Amino acid sequence: MAALKEMKVSPHVAQNNNGRRSAVPYDVAASEGYSMSQQKRKRAEQPFGWGKLIGGLRQVMVHGLEKVDQALMLIMPAYNVTLTRMRTLGQLHLQKP
Repeated sequence: MAALKEMKVSPHVAQNNNGRRSAVPYDVAASEGYSMSQQKRKRAEQPFGWGKLIGGLRQVMVHGLEKVDQALMLIMPAYNVTLTRMRTLGQLHLQKP
Protein backbone atom coordinates (compact mmCIF):
# COMPACT_ATOMS: atom_id res chain seq x y z
CA MET A 1 0.00 0.00 0.00
CA ALA A 2 2.89 2.35 0.75
CA ALA A 3 4.36 1.83 -2.72
CA LEU A 4 1.00 2.65 -4.33
CA LYS A 5 0.73 5.78 -2.20
CA GLU A 6 4.19 6.91 -3.31
CA MET A 7 3.16 6.44 -6.95
CA LYS A 8 -0.06 8.40 -6.23
CA VAL A 9 -2.21 5.44 -7.25
CA SER A 10 -5.45 4.70 -5.40
CA PRO A 11 -5.66 1.04 -4.37
CA HIS A 12 -8.68 -0.90 -5.54
CA VAL A 13 -8.38 -4.00 -3.41
CA ALA A 14 -11.15 -5.23 -1.13
CA GLN A 15 -11.19 -3.77 2.34
CA ASN A 16 -10.94 -6.30 5.18
CA ASN A 17 -13.50 -5.53 7.90
CA ASN A 18 -13.53 -8.92 9.64
CA GLY A 19 -11.90 -8.02 12.94
CA ARG A 20 -8.45 -7.35 11.47
CA ARG A 21 -6.80 -4.11 10.51
CA SER A 22 -7.38 -3.40 6.83
CA ALA A 23 -4.56 -2.35 4.53
CA VAL A 24 -6.94 0.05 2.78
CA PRO A 25 -7.10 3.34 4.70
CA TYR A 26 -10.50 4.73 5.61
CA ASP A 27 -10.05 7.88 3.51
CA VAL A 28 -9.47 5.75 0.41
CA ALA A 29 -12.36 3.38 1.22
CA ALA A 30 -14.70 6.33 1.74
CA SER A 31 -14.04 7.82 -1.69
CA GLU A 32 -16.61 7.62 -4.48
CA GLY A 33 -14.09 6.12 -6.91
CA TYR A 34 -13.29 3.25 -4.54
CA SER A 35 -16.97 2.46 -4.12
CA MET A 36 -17.51 2.45 -7.88
CA SER A 37 -14.44 0.27 -8.38
CA GLN A 38 -15.74 -2.33 -5.92
CA GLN A 39 -19.09 -2.46 -7.73
CA LYS A 40 -17.33 -3.04 -11.07
CA ARG A 41 -15.10 -5.65 -9.43
CA LYS A 42 -18.15 -7.61 -8.29
CA ARG A 43 -19.64 -7.42 -11.78
CA ALA A 44 -16.43 -8.81 -13.27
CA GLU A 45 -16.28 -11.72 -10.80
CA GLN A 46 -19.94 -12.81 -11.09
CA PRO A 47 -19.49 -14.94 -14.24
CA PHE A 48 -16.70 -16.93 -12.60
CA GLY A 49 -18.82 -17.56 -9.51
CA TRP A 50 -21.63 -18.78 -11.76
CA GLY A 51 -19.17 -20.93 -13.68
CA LYS A 52 -18.01 -22.58 -10.46
CA LEU A 53 -21.48 -23.07 -9.00
CA ILE A 54 -23.53 -23.98 -12.09
CA GLY A 55 -21.08 -24.48 -14.95
CA GLY A 56 -18.88 -27.13 -13.39
CA LEU A 57 -15.65 -25.16 -13.18
CA ARG A 58 -15.13 -26.02 -9.51
CA GLN A 59 -13.95 -29.53 -10.38
CA VAL A 60 -12.99 -29.60 -14.02
CA MET A 61 -13.04 -33.16 -15.34
CA VAL A 62 -10.40 -32.63 -18.03
CA HIS A 63 -6.61 -32.44 -17.85
CA GLY A 64 -4.31 -29.94 -19.49
CA LEU A 65 -4.46 -26.22 -20.06
CA GLU A 66 -5.91 -26.48 -23.56
CA LYS A 67 -8.83 -28.64 -22.45
CA VAL A 68 -9.54 -26.51 -19.40
CA ASP A 69 -9.44 -23.44 -21.65
CA GLN A 70 -11.94 -25.10 -23.98
CA ALA A 71 -14.23 -25.85 -21.03
CA LEU A 72 -14.03 -22.22 -19.95
CA MET A 73 -14.79 -21.05 -23.49
CA LEU A 74 -17.95 -23.20 -23.51
CA ILE A 75 -19.15 -22.19 -20.05
CA MET A 76 -18.70 -18.42 -20.24
CA PRO A 77 -20.88 -17.94 -23.36
CA ALA A 78 -23.51 -20.10 -21.63
CA TYR A 79 -23.50 -17.63 -18.72
CA ASN A 80 -23.83 -14.74 -21.15
CA VAL A 81 -26.75 -16.27 -23.03
CA THR A 82 -28.66 -17.79 -20.13
CA LEU A 83 -28.51 -14.98 -17.62
CA THR A 84 -27.77 -11.74 -19.35
CA ARG A 85 -29.30 -12.00 -22.78
CA MET A 86 -32.39 -13.99 -21.85
CA ARG A 87 -33.20 -11.56 -19.04
CA THR A 88 -32.90 -8.60 -21.41
CA LEU A 89 -34.98 -10.29 -24.10
CA GLY A 90 -37.64 -11.14 -21.54
CA GLN A 91 -37.88 -7.51 -20.46
CA LEU A 92 -38.17 -6.34 -24.07
CA HIS A 93 -40.93 -8.87 -24.71
CA LEU A 94 -42.89 -7.71 -21.68
CA GLN A 95 -42.77 -4.08 -22.80
CA LYS A 96 -44.49 -4.72 -26.14
CA PRO A 97 -48.28 -4.14 -26.17
